[in-house]
Amino acid sequence: MNSLTLWGWIGQVMRLTVIAIAGMRRHWMRSASTLVGAMGVVGVLVSLLSIARGYEEVLRLASTSTNEMVLMRGATAEIGSTIPADQALLVRQSPSVAHDAQGQPLVSAEVFTTIKQPRRDTGQPMGVSLRGVEPVALTVRGLHVVEGRLPQPGRFELVVGRQAAQTFSGLAIGDTVRIGTAGWKVVGTFAGSHGPAQSEVWADLGALQSALERGTSSSVLLLQPAAGVAHAQLASELEHDPRLQVRLLAERDYYGQQTESMTRFVRSLGWGMALLMGLGATFAALNTAQAGVSARLREIATFKALGFRDSAVMGSLVFESLLLALAGAALASLLVWTALDGHSTSTMFFSHNYSQVVFAFDVAPILLLQAAAIAAVIGVAGGWWPAAAALRRPLSASLAERR
Repeated sequence: MNSLTLWGWIGQVMRLTVIAIAGMRRHWMRSASTLVGAMGVVGVLVSLLSIARGYEEVLRLASTSTNEMVLMRGATAEIGSTIPADQALLVRQSPSVAHDAQGQPLVSAEVFTTIKQPRRDTGQPMGVSLRGVEPVALTVRGLHVVEGRLPQPGRFELVVGRQAAQTFSGLAIGDTVRIGTAGWKVVGTFAGSHGPAQSEVWADLGALQSALERGTSSSVLLLQPAAGVAHAQLASELEHDPRLQVRLLAERDYYGQQTESMTRFVRSLGWGMALLMGLGATFAALNTAQAGVSARLREIATFKALGFRDSAVMGSLVFESLLLALAGAALASLLVWTALDGHSTSTMFFSHNYSQVVFAFDVAPILLLQAAAIAAVIGVAGGWWPAAAALRRPLSASLAERR
């Protein structure tokens, strides 16, 4: 097909498509069926995949960290780990640990537990991470206080991650949280580049150890390795020291595993549902297009009699179905983006510590492109076969059809 013939074919397709669009009001119900089917598939797919994107983005901030986590040997999560104070001191004294400008080791001994706080939107109590920390925890994680201050040593005070404060009620500055038999006052809010930590509530390490009757033991040590010290080198040093009963885990691996499990689950669910709904929508589009084409047999035959090529008529019918499917995808994408993008929620699925991780839906452009591709497949598949069947009918038989 030379360029002149190609442009002539495109011109025929466009003219036929304009005629079909102008006549859509006569068969608007059949057109709406294709549009609504595409909207359903795209709406479900984009909604679910935006959950995976948002969750992945929060934990990605931690999965790129160079920090190392020291847990009790055999423990797989902070909540089941106990490290005695004498072993924590030995880790602090390691020459492979980084130090700040004042010469203090960048090691944060922490106690981990969970508390129940009601969500702002539902009022339902959810598990929130409560962490007893030392002031160096902010430096190690790249966080900073954005309002108020840190808890004073030995005081029953709390500082709350920004995401936790926005998602759960009772965590604003000045509020009192019941932990055990005592009331703990919220005195500050922190934020920064460490995503998961912003879903947590922090207390002074010594005060929380006392409240939980943990003595001087901690759940985890979070540290920054010295420059040039690889994970394998530090792991060999600590795990083979006979005085220590610990294991070393890279923080990026700890959160990376959590991210991979969650996103794999949600994406499998999203694409699985999209595939099933897409098949249903395609068959619905086929039936609708078949009915629509059958009702327009005489119109199609007239176009052929007027000199329009079979391929141009075919292209017009498929293009009409494609436009309807893409319009449905655009409407669904707009609705999902308006309703969900940036909306905060939380989940404890695949959480190592059985506590909520707060994240926001992320309706990213790549998701909209994927959804448009699915809609395009539905539109083309739904229009191709009925059009091909109609064009195979003898011209005389089609012209004899009653409207």
